[in-house]
Amino acid sequence: MKLRQLLFICTITLASSTVYSQLKTPFSRMDVFELEWAQNPEISPDGRWIVYQRRGMDVMNDKKQSRLWLLSSDGKNHTILTGRDANESNPVWSPDGTRIAFISGTKNGSEIFMYWLGTGKTARLTQLPKSPGKLAWSPDGTQLAFTMKVDSKPATLVQPPKKPAGAKWATPPRVTTRLKYEADGSGYISPGFTHLFIISAEGGTARQVSSGNFNFGNPHWAANGKSLFFSANLNADWEYQTRNSEIYFINIEDGKITALTDRKGPDYGLVISPNGKQIAYLGYDDKVQTYQVNAIYLMNSDGSGNEKINTNLDRGKSNLQWSPDGKGLYFQYDDKGNTKIGYTTFSGKTSLVAHNVGGTSIGRPYG
Repeated sequence: MKLRQLLFICTITLASSTVYSQLKTPFSRMDVFELEWAQNPEISPDGRWIVYQRRGMDVMNDKKQSRLWLLSSDGKNHTILTGRDANESNPVWSPDGTRIAFISGTKNGSEIFMYWLGTGKTARLTQLPKSPGKLAWSPDGTQLAFTMKVDSKPATLVQPPKKPAGAKWATPPRVTTRLKYEADGSGYISPGFTHLFIISAEGGTARQVSSGNFNFGNPHWAANGKSLFFSANLNADWEYQTRNSEIYFINIEDGKITALTDRKGPDYGLVISPNGKQIAYLGYDDKVQTYQVNAIYLMNSDGSGNEKINTNLDRGKSNLQWSPDGKGLYFQYDDKGNTKIGYTTFSGKTSLVAHNVGGTSIGRPYG
């Protein structure tokens, strides 16, 4: 099997020489700062290079850290990408493989950066009010789509009186009408919604293409570069009917949204075929049960020809990936505690590709 198919879900675990040199010494609390691991590998379009996040803990600054590293597919060349003293994440290759867009921290929050392989130069593209996420290149390599939270006005019970100049009043009460306004580990969630944006690959002002009081999912470019596919719950009662997302596309010029799926149940995890003509995605008909097994679906990019791929595999599936020839799909699933990669044809003929796969997750000391 080609490296491109395996690497999309597998990750590399790294350990420093310090830990290896102390194999006969009991693992101590401070040893966690010596551990490093890899996440989110992305393969260049020509298959020659892999960029990935190298994760670890910074003992001097007491926080997690993430740097981007570049590795040749034969394993012979391994180097840090930018050498910047800042967290870096979400690397995505340009369609021609000459650039890598990524997200990195600054003193005022995260921004979008660009790295040029030919020169080794790095430039900051944005000055955003909030941290961006989920970068996606347009097919012609001229634009980037991304998600970003847009603040909304908080609810109020009454209009408070104007505070006199110099007065020191108590912090006003928080008023919320939202179902979810707090989260474990982060506390109060400021009101706002995740929207879709696009920006020139040369930088400039980002433009918001979606609107409304909804959270929009990860963007995927249409082959013509004029629309974005995404998954979202755009129903009026989305807060209460959380399992009712659909697949949509939005025209990036006028913001018009068109639904491609319509049923009671979630449709999500979409991936576009190599030729841009088909969309594979995950979903199920909601029977209001605690656990429900999803299925793989296939449709044309205009929403026609929607069909279920009958894999006869009663396991939850995730992380869909098209085969390079567009004739089948790879997917991840868990089987009795063993994470596996499967492959299915459109007729539902399924085969096991790999087992005992997965990545690394370290929850402490930073949660």
